[in-house]
Amino acid sequence: KVNFAECDKQNLPPIAPTLDNVTSSGKTVTLTWTDNSDDETGFNVWRKDSNEGSWDNVTSSVTIVDATASDTTVTEAKKYWYRVSANNSYGESTRSKVITVDVE
Repeated sequence: KVNFAECDKQNLPPIAPTLDNVTSSGKTVTLTWTDNSDDETGFNVWRKDSNEGSWDNVTSSVTIVDATASDTTVTEAKKYWYRVSANNSYGESTRSKVITVDVE
């Protein structure tokens, strides 16, 4: 006989969001994602400006409404990499897949 322990799913970071689309219009980049959790208190937006570069959390400089963010801090016409994560009082989710966007 096998006994399975009850799994307590409380006190955990939220489930990661699914980044669906990243588009640019001028120097404004718009991200849309699917919110896969019901216990997040916010989202983090991560950006890097080269494939080898490091990820910067640009959350404080973007406008987030529902599961959409607008990044108006892009200053240069080139390719950018984006991903998002959710957070709550227990920590940050894993980060979404990466989507690149060409800003012209």
